[in-house]
Amino acid sequence: MDQSLQKVKQLAELAEFAALIAVCSIFVIPIGPVPITLQTMVIALTGMFLGVKRGMLAVMLYIFAGCLGMPVFAGGKAGIGVLLGPTGGYLLGFIAKAGICGLVSANQRTWHIIILLLIGLVVAHAAGIIGLCLSLGRTPYQAMLIDAAFIPGDLLKTAAAFLLWRVITKCRNKHA
Repeated sequence: MDQSLQKVKQLAELAEFAALIAVCSIFVIPIGPVPITLQTMVIALTGMFLGVKRGMLAVMLYIFAGCLGMPVFAGGKAGIGVLLGPTGGYLLGFIAKAGICGLVSANQRTWHIIILLLIGLVVAHAAGIIGLCLSLGRTPYQAMLIDAAFIPGDLLKTAAAFLLWRVITKCRNKHA
């Protein structure tokens, strides 16, 4: 494949993953100032499939689209104001999470992969807690209590992302 065609393919992958994040953001389970979505699962997959740089770029493209007014944020919200609200810290934390998950490679031991996925999750939650403190005027302890509601589900979504990545990677390797 020539170099220009490879660039087009890479750009298309960025757009595909940004769109997948958007689709997984539309359907929400409202439980408070931050709803439950499938974003955490897809952010991990974005990093694992695209790598550090392109994974982060795909998340930034998604956030940029939302800031420009496309209704891609949780529940179909849009606008730069979303970044200043309760979900803003999580959204910005997703950029780092995608980068950390992008360090995963198919030839690593399972426990290395799990550690990277968990670090990515911790970083996204830490950014979310900071965002909750700033946007809601809560103490760090109060923000951690709000955030704690997401941990069990996010651990399940992270496990699902790992299993899905593993299956797709094995299928790709068999057909390569």
